[in-house]
Amino acid sequence: TLNGNAGQQGTVLQVTPKLGGQAGSAYRTAPVTLSPNFSFNTFFQARIGADGVGGGPECCGDLMGADGMTFVLHKGSVNALGGAGGALGAVGGGAPLGAGLVVEFDTWHEGGFDHPSSSNTNGNHVAIGVLNGSGVESPQNSLAQTAPGALAQLQNGVVKNVWVDY
Repeated sequence: TLNGNAGQQGTVLQVTPKLGGQAGSAYRTAPVTLSPNFSFNTFFQARIGADGVGGGPECCGDLMGADGMTFVLHKGSVNALGGAGGALGAVGGGAPLGAGLVVEFDTWHEGGFDHPSSSNTNGNHVAIGVLNGSGVESPQNSLAQTAPGALAQLQNGVVKNVWVDY
């Protein structure tokens, strides 16, 4: 199920087009029941483009463009869609996701959403967090997070291989 600004171009899922203020989601329609002994793994390729709106670096060395993306397991509807920008389509918005688990690929220093980074450090990081269903999340909900600036630019247009094992 595709929601918000998500669309398909050939064999490629485009979660959002190259425009400001966008949010999109794509969900498998068959539910997955997460139980204590349940496990799964998945692999996908992701490319976060470097030719975003505005051009040039932001104050923390982040490239202008989108804020990132998330991989989410949640108890909400297949029509769920969080807010745009720093919400990364996972929190806030008009169709809440409910409780769940999120893997965040963040490409932009978000202030209150992220752990602090200095003006010499980009905000790129990967975090694993808990969605508490309230629609409001913070770094305190993170189970694990790379330090801001520990990763190279995630939105450099290079295809990244992503494995999720649960």
